[in-house]
Amino acid sequence: MAGVLRRILDMTNGTLTAVPEIVLADDDNVLMYTKVNASRPDGRTYDSHQAYRYHLRDGLVIEGETIPVDQEAFKEFWA
Repeated sequence: MAGVLRRILDMTNGTLTAVPEIVLADDDNVLMYTKVNASRPDGRTYDSHQAYRYHLRDGLVIEGETIPVDQEAFKEFWA
C-alpha cells in the first residue's frame, strides 16, 4: 500500500490533499467520505469527493477500495 501512495504522490508532485469529512468505523471496517484535490505536471487538476472503504484484520488493512463520486473526472485525471 505504501508503494501505491508513493506513486500517487510522485504523479501529483506531492500536491494531493485529502480531507476527511465523514468517517465511520468499527473494529473491522473504515469508511471515509473525503474531499480530494490534486494537480498533475501536465496541468490536469482534480477537485472532487471520494469514498474510501477499508477492511481491517488485526489492525492492518487487508482490502481497500476507492470510490470516486465523479468517475469521469477521476478517470481523466489519472489517465
